[in-house]
Amino acid sequence: ARVAEVAGLECDDVVLDADVPHFIIRPNGRRRLKNKQSRRVVAIHPVLLDAGIRKFAEERLASGEPSFFPMIEQLHYRDRATGELRAKSLSQALILRQFNRTFLAHAKADENGGSLKCFRHTFERESTNEIADVELRLRITGRQVGSSVKSYTSSMPADPYERAGLLRNMRSAMEKIVYRGADFTHLTAGV
Repeated sequence: ARVAEVAGLECDDVVLDADVPHFIIRPNGRRRLKNKQSRRVVAIHPVLLDAGIRKFAEERLASGEPSFFPMIEQLHYRDRATGELRAKSLSQALILRQFNRTFLAHAKADENGGSLKCFRHTFERESTNEIADVELRLRITGRQVGSSVKSYTSSMPADPYERAGLLRNMRSAMEKIVYRGADFTHLTAGV
């Protein structure tokens, strides 16, 4: 997902009690979406499940607070032309900028201008190599689906049976993306 899509997740956007745990990416009071195709459901990647996101999500849901990531604060700026106070993209949140400066440097992932955005690019590159179904790959990443049936099929079907089928296909495709060479054991050590 895009940085602002993840940063703007609300607790209601995290579905754990389904056959396929997933995120609902939709507009809300904290963020807009880039395009119509960005409104979608996305299966939670097995690496995240192994890293303990279920426990984190359960704690967040129990808190009763709406924001899934409470440390991500909305910043504002004054529009020079109109003088209006406007919300910045959540991708500009202070904690995300700190992540780019500290964690990425620590992981030696900041070369060539690396940023949090690079994780999405890496996923897209891996999905190009591993997910043969182009339409499914575009739906997962919220890219525009260039098929003649796009007006008839939604990235977030209203019908629960259809949604479950899409999520099962998505999970199966995402399980092929294993990030060869990446070591995630430090994330699962305490889980």
